[in-house]
Amino acid sequence: MSTNERNGQDLLDDDDEFMKSIHIPGDEIVQSPPSSPHASSSQNHSNSPFLMEEGDQVFKVPSKYMKLLHDLDQNKELGIWKYLKYYETDKLVQEYLNLLASVKVRPGIVDNTKLCDLPVPDYDLTINSQTECLNNFFHYFQCRYFARNIKQATEKDICVANPLYRLMIPQFQTLPLGAHKEFFQIKQQFGVALQVSAILATVFNIELFLLRIFNEILTTVKQKTFSVSQRDLDFKYFFLTLYTSARVEFHKLYPVKEIDWSKRVTKARESVPKWRKESTEPPKSTQNRYAQALIKRVTEGKQIISAAAALRDFSDLTTPSSVTENNQIVAHSGVQHNNTTNSNSNSNLVRRNISRKENVKNLTKNKKDRMLNKRNENPAFLRNRHVLTENQNSSFINSSNMIK
Repeated sequence: MSTNERNGQDLLDDDDEFMKSIHIPGDEIVQSPPSSPHASSSQNHSNSPFLMEEGDQVFKVPSKYMKLLHDLDQNKELGIWKYLKYYETDKLVQEYLNLLASVKVRPGIVDNTKLCDLPVPDYDLTINSQTECLNNFFHYFQCRYFARNIKQATEKDICVANPLYRLMIPQFQTLPLGAHKEFFQIKQQFGVALQVSAILATVFNIELFLLRIFNEILTTVKQKTFSVSQRDLDFKYFFLTLYTSARVEFHKLYPVKEIDWSKRVTKARESVPKWRKESTEPPKSTQNRYAQALIKRVTEGKQIISAAAALRDFSDLTTPSSVTENNQIVAHSGVQHNNTTNSNSNSNLVRRNISRKENVKNLTKNKKDRMLNKRNENPAFLRNRHVLTENQNSSFINSSNMIK
């Protein structure tokens, strides 16, 4: 199947399949979760920290949240488990657990219920509550669509983006072919690993948005209804009404597409030199721009390459006379320092900067002199300057008379 737009109904029906094990038990909406063998100790110390270990790290999560998580999600299927270690520093993780403790139900889609079969409540949600829920539903649909497509691509080991790196490897064109193959494999593995991480993070977002919707609806329902069974029906009515409205609008506006990933290829690209792409011979000799100055002096006969000259230049480079004298003084005193070396290097730097400034200053002065000479040789400029001088003199005389 080629890439084409779907009718929206099929796409969003996948929500029920994706979360078919997640439902909203009516009683758990307003009642506490079932008690566990350790319920009594947890109730006595509901706010005491629960220490969790991961490798060498130990992090704290309030026991009331850990008990609730174990009661609602014994198989650890929720996305929050991966990010519990960031509880003390991540406010979104804290919000997730606070909402979960407030609604006391795991996030999911209401299933096995038809909107047309639900009784209409004798009250309605406020406009602010409706807009808040609709906004979160659109977040939910967008995240679900992203997670669904990226999950299918990752299962096919397809990288949906080409990872880029800025590692300037010297003489890239003469690297062995095996190195290029390894670079490509690393890019591919990095891209797929990044997609897996993005999917897990998006699952957390999906659950957070659903919890916000739950909490927004239940805040009104609990104020208007005291019957547990009626609360369950009213909650489902408002949830499914908003869900359906957002679902239809999302399909109208969002470019929903079905992608046949079996016909797609990874977007990770293998970076190779041009000669390898064209299957030509590798370069036997390449130019290095840092060698051009020395090569030019050698070809022009200004420098002779010899062992004696090379050793002399190396000696001058590594042991300047000032540094040698400084080292001798240090050897006699028994103290090792580099003050003289640093001062010499700083002095050289200052001299170079002064020299550059003087050169710029001289160039500027020479340019101004040339411009003045050019203007002085122009008769029209001389006439204008003469008239201007006379006008300035007359203005000065008039102003002097006024002062008197």
